[in-house]
Amino acid sequence: MGNTICFDVEEFYFKFSFALDKKPQDSYNISKHLSCTVFQAPNLSFLFGKILLTDITDTLLNNEEELKKIKKFVEEELIKQNEDELYEINVTGSGFDIYKEEINIFFGKFIKKYTFHKQKLIKCIAQGIKALKSVPDKHFFYSIDPHSILHLNNFKEEDYTDEKKKYTSLVDLKEDIMVVNIRSGVSYYQVSDELQCERVSGSIIGESTFASLIRLLAGYENCMEALDEGMKGDLTAVDMTVGDIYGGNCADLGLPDTLLASSMGKAQYIKETDKIKPRDLAKSIIVMFAINIGMMTNLVADSVDLKTVIIQGFPHLGFQALLSTVFAQYDKNKDKTFVFADYSEFLACLGMHLLIKEDDLENC
Repeated sequence: MGNTICFDVEEFYFKFSFALDKKPQDSYNISKHLSCTVFQAPNLSFLFGKILLTDITDTLLNNEEELKKIKKFVEEELIKQNEDELYEINVTGSGFDIYKEEINIFFGKFIKKYTFHKQKLIKCIAQGIKALKSVPDKHFFYSIDPHSILHLNNFKEEDYTDEKKKYTSLVDLKEDIMVVNIRSGVSYYQVSDELQCERVSGSIIGESTFASLIRLLAGYENCMEALDEGMKGDLTAVDMTVGDIYGGNCADLGLPDTLLASSMGKAQYIKETDKIKPRDLAKSIIVMFAINIGMMTNLVADSVDLKTVIIQGFPHLGFQALLSTVFAQYDKNKDKTFVFADYSEFLACLGMHLLIKEDDLENC
Protein backbone atom coordinates (compact mmCIF):
# COMPACT_ATOMS: atom_id res chain seq x y z
CA MET A 1 0.00 0.00 0.00
CA GLY A 2 3.06 2.15 0.34
CA ASN A 3 2.77 5.91 0.27
CA THR A 4 -1.02 5.87 -0.18
CA ILE A 5 -3.65 7.98 1.54
CA CYS A 6 -7.39 7.45 1.07
CA PHE A 7 -9.95 10.17 1.69
CA ASP A 8 -13.66 10.15 2.46
CA VAL A 9 -15.48 13.48 2.28
CA GLU A 10 -18.94 13.32 3.81
CA GLU A 11 -21.38 15.92 5.08
CA PHE A 12 -19.54 16.84 8.30
CA TYR A 13 -15.96 15.60 8.09
CA PHE A 14 -12.97 15.35 5.77
CA LYS A 15 -11.44 11.98 6.74
CA PHE A 16 -8.36 10.05 5.75
CA SER A 17 -6.55 6.79 6.35
CA PHE A 18 -2.85 6.08 5.96
CA ALA A 19 -1.25 2.64 6.05
CA LEU A 20 1.46 2.59 8.73
CA ASP A 21 4.67 0.71 7.97
CA LYS A 22 6.32 1.56 11.27
CA LYS A 23 5.40 1.56 14.94
CA PRO A 24 2.82 4.31 15.51
CA GLN A 25 3.30 7.10 17.98
CA ASP A 26 1.44 6.94 21.29
CA SER A 27 -0.50 10.03 20.24
CA TYR A 28 -0.63 12.50 17.38
CA ASN A 29 -1.13 16.07 18.57
CA ILE A 30 -0.84 17.93 15.28
CA SER A 31 -3.44 20.67 15.24
CA LYS A 32 -6.53 21.57 17.23
CA HIS A 33 -8.47 21.08 14.00
CA LEU A 34 -7.10 17.62 13.18
CA SER A 35 -7.87 14.60 15.36
CA CYS A 36 -6.11 11.28 14.77
CA THR A 37 -6.50 7.73 16.02
CA VAL A 38 -4.52 4.55 15.40
CA PHE A 39 -6.22 1.34 14.23
CA GLN A 40 -4.33 -1.91 14.68
CA ALA A 41 -5.34 -5.52 14.03
CA PRO A 42 -3.43 -8.55 12.69
CA ASN A 43 -1.82 -7.50 9.39
CA LEU A 44 -3.60 -4.13 9.55
CA SER A 45 -2.13 -0.90 10.89
CA PHE A 46 -3.61 2.45 9.95
CA LEU A 47 -3.63 6.05 11.05
CA PHE A 48 -7.12 7.54 10.79
CA GLY A 49 -7.68 11.28 10.88
CA LYS A 50 -10.51 13.76 10.43
CA ILE A 51 -11.11 17.49 10.12
CA LEU A 52 -14.48 19.22 10.27
CA LEU A 53 -15.33 20.49 6.81
CA THR A 54 -16.42 23.79 8.33
CA ASP A 55 -12.96 24.10 9.89
CA ILE A 56 -11.42 23.79 6.43
CA THR A 57 -13.79 26.21 4.72
CA ASP A 58 -14.14 28.78 7.51
CA THR A 59 -10.84 28.64 9.40
CA LEU A 60 -7.92 26.59 8.11
CA LEU A 61 -7.67 28.08 4.62
CA ASN A 62 -6.94 31.43 6.28
CA ASN A 63 -4.88 30.22 9.24
CA GLU A 64 -1.23 29.96 8.20
CA GLU A 65 -0.05 28.89 11.66
CA GLU A 66 -2.35 25.84 11.78
CA LEU A 67 -1.64 25.03 8.14
CA LYS A 68 2.09 24.94 8.89
CA LYS A 69 1.51 22.37 11.65
CA ILE A 70 -0.50 20.14 9.31
CA LYS A 71 1.98 20.62 6.44
CA LYS A 72 4.87 19.56 8.70
CA PHE A 73 2.94 16.43 9.72
CA VAL A 74 2.03 15.60 6.11
CA GLU A 75 5.60 15.97 4.86
CA GLU A 76 7.20 14.07 7.76
CA GLU A 77 4.67 11.27 8.26
CA LEU A 78 2.49 10.84 5.19
CA ILE A 79 3.54 12.00 1.74
CA LYS A 80 7.07 11.66 0.42
CA GLN A 81 6.65 13.35 -2.96
CA ASN A 82 9.34 13.95 -5.58
CA GLU A 83 9.40 17.33 -7.30
CA ASP A 84 7.89 16.11 -10.58
CA GLU A 85 5.76 13.27 -9.19
CA LEU A 86 2.03 13.29 -9.84
CA TYR A 87 0.34 12.12 -6.65
CA GLU A 88 -2.81 10.05 -7.18
CA ILE A 89 -5.46 10.65 -4.54
CA ASN A 90 -8.27 8.13 -4.07
CA VAL A 91 -11.37 9.76 -2.66
CA THR A 92 -15.02 8.92 -2.05
CA GLY A 93 -18.08 10.59 -0.55
CA SER A 94 -20.62 13.12 -1.84
CA GLY A 95 -18.98 15.94 0.08
CA PHE A 96 -16.09 15.81 -2.38
CA ASP A 97 -18.32 17.19 -5.15
CA ILE A 98 -19.90 19.79 -2.87
CA TYR A 99 -16.60 21.11 -1.50
CA LYS A 100 -14.34 20.31 -4.46
CA GLU A 101 -13.05 23.87 -4.87
CA GLU A 102 -12.14 24.26 -1.19
CA ILE A 103 -10.58 20.78 -1.06
CA ASN A 104 -8.47 21.56 -4.12
CA ILE A 105 -7.17 24.71 -2.42
CA PHE A 106 -6.54 22.76 0.78
CA PHE A 107 -4.57 20.00 -0.98
CA GLY A 108 -2.60 22.62 -2.85
CA LYS A 109 -1.14 23.74 0.48
CA PHE A 110 0.59 20.36 0.93
CA ILE A 111 1.01 18.64 -2.45
CA LYS A 112 2.60 20.09 -5.59
CA LYS A 113 1.01 17.88 -8.26
CA TYR A 114 -1.99 15.65 -7.73
CA THR A 115 -5.03 14.14 -9.38
CA PHE A 116 -8.22 12.67 -7.89
CA HIS A 117 -9.74 9.23 -8.52
CA LYS A 118 -13.25 9.03 -7.13
CA GLN A 119 -14.30 5.58 -5.90
CA LYS A 120 -17.68 3.92 -5.26
CA LEU A 121 -18.62 4.60 -1.67
CA ILE A 122 -20.67 1.51 -0.86
CA LYS A 123 -18.05 -0.92 -2.17
CA CYS A 124 -15.41 0.78 0.01
CA ILE A 125 -17.71 0.63 3.07
CA ALA A 126 -18.59 -3.02 2.39
CA GLN A 127 -14.90 -3.94 2.15
CA GLY A 128 -14.24 -2.10 5.42
CA ILE A 129 -17.04 -4.04 7.12
CA LYS A 130 -15.72 -7.33 5.74
CA ALA A 131 -12.25 -6.50 7.07
CA LEU A 132 -13.58 -5.87 10.60
CA LYS A 133 -15.74 -9.02 10.44
CA SER A 134 -12.71 -11.09 9.52
CA VAL A 135 -10.40 -10.05 12.36
CA PRO A 136 -10.06 -13.08 14.66
CA ASP A 137 -10.36 -12.79 18.44
CA LYS A 138 -11.35 -9.14 18.31
CA HIS A 139 -14.85 -7.71 18.15
CA PHE A 140 -15.66 -4.39 16.50
CA PHE A 141 -19.46 -4.62 16.22
CA TYR A 142 -21.73 -3.72 19.11
CA SER A 143 -25.32 -3.17 20.08
CA ILE A 144 -26.81 -0.99 22.82
CA ASP A 145 -29.62 -2.33 24.98
CA PRO A 146 -32.88 -0.52 24.16
CA HIS A 147 -35.01 1.36 26.66
CA SER A 148 -38.75 1.81 26.68
CA ILE A 149 -39.98 4.09 23.89
CA LEU A 150 -41.19 6.37 26.70
CA HIS A 151 -37.56 6.91 27.68
CA LEU A 152 -36.71 8.96 24.58
CA ASN A 153 -36.82 12.23 26.52
CA ASN A 154 -35.06 10.87 29.59
CA PHE A 155 -31.69 9.65 28.37
CA LYS A 156 -28.82 10.58 30.66
CA GLU A 157 -25.14 10.53 29.81
CA GLU A 158 -24.72 7.34 31.82
CA ASP A 159 -27.18 5.64 29.42
CA TYR A 160 -24.77 5.87 26.50
CA THR A 161 -21.22 5.43 27.73
CA ASP A 162 -18.68 3.06 26.19
CA GLU A 163 -19.52 0.60 28.97
CA LYS A 164 -23.01 0.23 27.48
CA LYS A 165 -21.66 -1.25 24.25
CA LYS A 166 -22.35 -5.00 23.97
CA TYR A 167 -19.86 -6.47 21.53
CA THR A 168 -20.69 -9.37 19.26
CA SER A 169 -18.74 -11.42 16.72
CA LEU A 170 -19.80 -11.49 13.07
CA VAL A 171 -16.91 -13.74 11.96
CA ASP A 172 -19.19 -16.68 11.15
CA LEU A 173 -21.91 -14.59 9.53
CA LYS A 174 -22.18 -15.61 5.86
CA GLU A 175 -25.68 -14.56 4.87
CA ASP A 176 -26.41 -11.19 3.30
CA ILE A 177 -26.58 -8.15 5.57
CA MET A 178 -28.27 -4.78 5.27
CA VAL A 179 -26.00 -1.75 5.49
CA VAL A 180 -27.74 1.49 6.46
CA ASN A 181 -25.56 4.31 5.19
CA ILE A 182 -26.52 7.63 6.80
CA ARG A 183 -25.11 10.44 4.68
CA SER A 184 -26.85 13.30 2.80
CA GLY A 185 -29.88 11.04 2.74
CA VAL A 186 -30.09 7.46 3.96
CA SER A 187 -29.32 4.56 1.61
CA TYR A 188 -30.17 0.93 2.31
CA TYR A 189 -27.96 -1.74 0.73
CA GLN A 190 -28.12 -5.50 0.61
CA VAL A 191 -24.51 -6.68 0.82
CA SER A 192 -23.28 -10.23 0.32
CA ASP A 193 -20.18 -11.78 1.84
CA GLU A 194 -18.60 -11.55 -1.64
CA LEU A 195 -19.19 -7.75 -1.63
CA GLN A 196 -22.07 -7.77 -4.09
CA CYS A 197 -23.98 -4.58 -3.23
CA GLU A 198 -27.54 -3.72 -4.25
CA ARG A 199 -29.33 -0.56 -3.20
CA VAL A 200 -32.77 -1.67 -2.04
CA SER A 201 -34.24 1.61 -0.80
CA GLY A 202 -33.44 5.13 0.36
CA SER A 203 -34.69 8.20 2.18
CA ILE A 204 -34.28 11.91 1.51
CA ILE A 205 -33.97 12.57 5.26
CA GLY A 206 -30.31 12.16 6.23
CA GLU A 207 -27.30 13.92 7.76
CA SER A 208 -27.69 16.97 5.53
CA THR A 209 -31.33 17.29 6.60
CA PHE A 210 -30.31 17.06 10.24
CA ALA A 211 -27.46 19.56 9.83
CA SER A 212 -29.73 22.05 8.06
CA LEU A 213 -32.58 21.84 10.57
CA ILE A 214 -30.17 22.07 13.50
CA ARG A 215 -28.56 25.17 11.96
CA LEU A 216 -31.72 26.95 10.82
CA LEU A 217 -33.95 26.19 13.81
CA ALA A 218 -31.59 25.71 16.76
CA GLY A 219 -28.63 27.81 15.64
CA TYR A 220 -25.91 25.18 15.90
CA GLU A 221 -23.08 25.34 13.36
CA ASN A 222 -21.40 22.19 14.69
CA CYS A 223 -23.57 19.06 14.49
CA MET A 224 -21.55 17.12 17.08
CA GLU A 225 -22.02 19.98 19.55
CA ALA A 226 -25.74 19.95 18.74
CA LEU A 227 -25.91 16.23 19.49
CA ASP A 228 -24.04 16.63 22.79
CA GLU A 229 -26.22 19.54 23.88
CA GLY A 230 -29.45 18.22 22.41
CA MET A 231 -29.26 14.96 24.34
CA LYS A 232 -29.59 17.12 27.49
CA GLY A 233 -32.64 18.97 26.15
CA ASP A 234 -36.36 18.58 26.85
CA LEU A 235 -38.37 17.74 23.75
CA THR A 236 -41.69 18.44 25.52
CA ALA A 237 -40.87 22.15 25.24
CA VAL A 238 -41.84 21.94 21.55
CA ASP A 239 -43.15 18.41 20.91
CA MET A 240 -46.75 17.42 21.51
CA THR A 241 -47.46 14.40 23.72
CA VAL A 242 -50.58 12.28 24.01
CA GLY A 243 -51.22 14.06 27.31
CA ASP A 244 -51.21 17.44 25.56
CA ILE A 245 -53.95 16.22 23.22
CA TYR A 246 -56.24 14.39 25.66
CA GLY A 247 -55.79 16.49 28.75
CA GLY A 248 -53.19 14.57 30.68
CA ASN A 249 -55.21 11.55 31.85
CA CYS A 250 -55.05 8.92 29.15
CA ALA A 251 -55.26 5.75 31.22
CA ASP A 252 -58.72 4.96 29.84
CA LEU A 253 -57.26 5.06 26.33
CA GLY A 254 -54.47 2.71 27.24
CA LEU A 255 -51.89 5.35 26.35
CA PRO A 256 -49.26 6.93 28.60
CA ASP A 257 -49.45 10.71 28.96
CA THR A 258 -45.80 11.13 28.00
CA LEU A 259 -45.98 9.24 24.69
CA LEU A 260 -44.75 11.44 21.84
CA ALA A 261 -47.60 12.28 19.46
CA SER A 262 -46.30 15.03 17.15
CA SER A 263 -42.74 16.26 16.59
CA MET A 264 -42.71 20.04 17.15
CA GLY A 265 -46.51 19.90 17.33
CA LYS A 266 -46.61 22.23 20.34
CA ALA A 267 -44.44 24.90 18.70
CA GLN A 268 -47.34 26.25 16.62
CA TYR A 269 -48.98 27.53 19.83
CA ILE A 270 -45.91 29.06 21.47
CA LYS A 271 -46.12 32.87 21.42
CA GLU A 272 -42.66 33.73 22.74
CA THR A 273 -40.65 31.52 20.43
CA ASP A 274 -37.44 33.39 21.24
CA LYS A 275 -37.56 31.83 24.70
CA ILE A 276 -37.32 28.29 23.36
CA LYS A 277 -33.93 26.86 24.34
CA PRO A 278 -31.71 25.70 21.45
CA ARG A 279 -31.00 22.41 23.22
CA ASP A 280 -34.75 21.67 23.46
CA LEU A 281 -35.20 22.27 19.74
CA ALA A 282 -32.14 20.13 19.09
CA LYS A 283 -33.58 17.29 21.21
CA SER A 284 -36.81 17.38 19.21
CA ILE A 285 -34.90 17.23 15.90
CA ILE A 286 -32.61 14.42 17.13
CA VAL A 287 -35.53 12.26 18.28
CA MET A 288 -37.53 12.96 15.11
CA PHE A 289 -34.49 11.93 13.05
CA ALA A 290 -33.96 8.74 15.09
CA ILE A 291 -37.62 7.71 14.82
CA ASN A 292 -37.67 8.28 11.06
CA ILE A 293 -34.53 6.20 10.47
CA GLY A 294 -35.53 3.51 12.97
CA MET A 295 -39.00 2.98 11.52
CA MET A 296 -37.83 2.96 7.91
CA THR A 297 -34.92 0.64 8.65
CA ASN A 298 -37.32 -1.97 10.03
CA LEU A 299 -39.67 -1.60 7.07
CA VAL A 300 -36.86 -1.99 4.54
CA ALA A 301 -35.26 -4.93 6.38
CA ASP A 302 -38.63 -6.71 6.45
CA SER A 303 -39.21 -6.03 2.75
CA VAL A 304 -35.98 -7.82 1.75
CA ASP A 305 -36.00 -10.33 4.64
CA LEU A 306 -32.59 -9.37 6.08
CA LYS A 307 -31.92 -10.11 9.74
CA THR A 308 -28.55 -8.45 10.38
CA VAL A 309 -28.43 -4.67 10.05
CA ILE A 310 -25.24 -2.60 10.30
CA ILE A 311 -25.70 1.13 10.76
CA GLN A 312 -22.98 3.21 9.14
CA GLY A 313 -22.63 6.92 9.91
CA PHE A 314 -23.58 9.35 12.67
CA PRO A 315 -21.09 7.92 15.22
CA HIS A 316 -22.59 9.49 18.34
CA LEU A 317 -23.36 7.12 21.21
CA GLY A 318 -26.35 9.12 22.42
CA PHE A 319 -27.95 9.02 19.00
CA GLN A 320 -27.12 5.31 18.69
CA ALA A 321 -28.86 4.68 22.03
CA LEU A 322 -31.96 6.46 20.72
CA LEU A 323 -31.83 4.47 17.48
CA SER A 324 -31.50 1.19 19.38
CA THR A 325 -34.65 2.00 21.32
CA VAL A 326 -36.59 2.85 18.16
CA PHE A 327 -35.29 -0.26 16.36
CA ALA A 328 -36.55 -2.47 19.19
CA GLN A 329 -39.93 -0.73 19.26
CA TYR A 330 -40.64 -1.35 15.57
CA ASP A 331 -39.00 -4.78 15.13
CA LYS A 332 -42.37 -6.51 15.19
CA ASN A 333 -41.01 -10.07 15.07
CA LYS A 334 -38.02 -9.40 17.36
CA ASP A 335 -35.86 -11.36 14.91
CA LYS A 336 -33.28 -8.79 13.81
CA THR A 337 -29.84 -7.84 15.04
CA PHE A 338 -29.00 -4.14 14.83
CA VAL A 339 -25.34 -3.28 15.31
CA PHE A 340 -22.95 -0.36 15.03
CA ALA A 341 -19.22 -0.56 14.33
CA ASP A 342 -16.16 0.87 15.99
CA TYR A 343 -14.28 3.07 13.51
CA SER A 344 -17.49 3.30 11.48
CA GLU A 345 -16.66 6.79 10.26
CA PHE A 346 -13.43 5.43 8.72
CA LEU A 347 -14.80 2.25 7.15
CA ALA A 348 -14.82 3.74 3.65
CA CYS A 349 -11.17 4.78 3.99
CA LEU A 350 -10.16 1.38 5.38
CA GLY A 351 -12.05 -0.47 2.65
CA MET A 352 -10.54 1.71 -0.07
CA HIS A 353 -7.04 0.88 1.13
CA LEU A 354 -7.73 -2.84 1.02
CA LEU A 355 -9.33 -2.62 -2.43
CA ILE A 356 -6.21 -0.81 -3.67
CA LYS A 357 -4.10 -3.64 -2.28
CA GLU A 358 -6.27 -6.15 -4.13
CA ASP A 359 -6.38 -3.96 -7.26
CA ASP A 360 -10.18 -4.10 -7.11
CA LEU A 361 -11.21 -0.44 -7.12
CA GLU A 362 -14.02 0.83 -9.32
CA ASN A 363 -13.67 4.47 -10.35
CA CYS A 364 -16.92 6.41 -10.49
